[in-house]
Amino acid sequence: MQLMTYAELVQGWDASVPENYLKLLVSDVPTALHPLIPYAQVFGITDDGYRSDLLERVPWALAEHVESVVLESHHEVLMAWLAGPASYGRPNEAYSAFTALLMAADELSIMRRTNRLSRD
Repeated sequence: MQLMTYAELVQGWDASVPENYLKLLVSDVPTALHPLIPYAQVFGITDDGYRSDLLERVPWALAEHVESVVLESHHEVLMAWLAGPASYGRPNEAYSAFTALLMAADELSIMRRTNRLSRD
């Protein structure tokens, strides 16, 4: 599965998110998850309302891609980090964004299976 850049992830649809959700420290993310940083920058919105609004606009093919990348290709390493020692104490912004990315991928999966996304 070919991973996408931030520019590719937001191209061709209304992917606008509050500006403060686009920044996280690479040093706070395990090296194995660095390829998912653009995904966390787009979909790792910790506010449920903003995240839900964004997910309603995601094109079908992109939702399918995010589901595959997050829930299939990187799920094991993602869960090892999120459920490991980093889960103790106060989470940093990267940890929170990747947790929200996982929630977004789960929600996109459900939305696709229940035909709540446009097949444009």
